[in-house]
Amino acid sequence: MVKIELSNQEASDVVLAGLGAGQLVLETVFERPRFEELIEARIERTIELTHKAIMQANLTVGDIDEVLLVGGSTAIPLVARRLGEVFGPRRIRRGVNPMQCVALGAAVQSALVAEVECPECRTPAELSAASCGQCSASLLGGARVTCTGCHLPVDTAADACPKCGQQLDGEAAAPVAAPVAQTRDCARCGTPAAAEATACSLCGEALPVAGGGPTASTAAAAAAAVAQDIGLRCGGCTAVNPPGTEVCPSCGQLMQVTNPFDITPKDLGIELNDGRLAVIIPKGTGYPTSTPVSREFVVSGGGQQRLEVAVYEGEQPIAQQNELMGHLTLRLPAGLGGRIPVEVSFGLDQDRTITLSVRIQGGEQRTVKLGRASSTRSSRCRSRSSSGRSRASPTAGRTS
Repeated sequence: MVKIELSNQEASDVVLAGLGAGQLVLETVFERPRFEELIEARIERTIELTHKAIMQANLTVGDIDEVLLVGGSTAIPLVARRLGEVFGPRRIRRGVNPMQCVALGAAVQSALVAEVECPECRTPAELSAASCGQCSASLLGGARVTCTGCHLPVDTAADACPKCGQQLDGEAAAPVAAPVAQTRDCARCGTPAAAEATACSLCGEALPVAGGGPTASTAAAAAAAVAQDIGLRCGGCTAVNPPGTEVCPSCGQLMQVTNPFDITPKDLGIELNDGRLAVIIPKGTGYPTSTPVSREFVVSGGGQQRLEVAVYEGEQPIAQQNELMGHLTLRLPAGLGGRIPVEVSFGLDQDRTITLSVRIQGGEQRTVKLGRASSTRSSRCRSRSSSGRSRASPTAGRTS
């Protein structure tokens, strides 16, 4: 509460009653400069990560048109002030509620999705489908009740709320009902509107006359329009386009968004014989990958019987400082000597399952799938202590 108050005023009164056995009461005034002094290191770390993100995107500060503040902590004046020093005050966008913008972004991404994935067999299905055509699993959410303690929607079969633990009896829960639109809320997206506004500032929907309230026919028409409009509204001509549309067919305006895709958040690579991490799929790569990403290495055949390819995920230069995802052990062909070429390929599936493929000197390819569950530290140590194993060394560098 003090942090929230200091975002709008220079000082906040702090009263802590009942401290200690003597029931002491602490009363003090906490000022904004002291608060900013306490969080300054974290803010500077945020600025450092901001510069790093821009650099990794091969951009400069001048390439950024607007900076959208996301999350409640961006209401702290020091955050906006430091970002303004980096990008310029005019580029800091404040027109979107920082507590709502994540939900708004999720809504935009949902409007771009043209199909739904079955949670059981992951088979794509149309948005209107009620069940999966492959395994017949239900694609619709079950009945829910609202916990009166924390307002979380909970499955009707549950005995207690999984968040706050409150018992879900007849008094503690109520069926989830459709929200009733307020007089000056947008009938399409629910965004509150100013009294003098004639159209929604978010989606452009016409608003009812202030004080008059929507009639039954108007509300029914709005509900029907919402049911029919599935997609993204063009900011130029206000036409609602089908999911996945990138250019509005009515006016030709760019929709400013593209189809959603997933990217891997960390580097994926293998451990070299000197302990370094050789990155094969860098972070920021979209998945699922259309084709495997390959890189060629060499190993020494003299006296070695087996080759171990250990896969790690992380950003540390030393492989074992990252998360071990799994490994593949192969027997080296007999009679090989000198520098043996080894091709290692990575692929990422829809659920970020790693497909690891290894081919030794043009021979048969060995493939294994590694799930997202990280291996334990003890298994990592055992793989390091095994004798007679070789790890790859970087070659003069053919990559694809």
